[in-house]
Amino acid sequence: MKVIPCGTHITTKLNSIPGIITGLSIRFTMVSYEVSYFNGQDYKQIWLTESEFNFTGKKETIGFTKQ
Repeated sequence: MKVIPCGTHITTKLNSIPGIITGLSIRFTMVSYEVSYFNGQDYKQIWLTESEFNFTGKKETIGFTKQ
């Protein structure tokens, strides 16, 4: 499975809020990304799917390979 790695800077599609991926959750074939950002002086975290943000860079392969 290919995922966007932690530490990747993103921008949300709604309101163009800049953030950074700080975690991910994989459930069956669905990947959700934990995005951390600042709202003024407040530190916030939100879970987003890949369709809700823009990023530049490459995805990385994770998981086990069959032998």
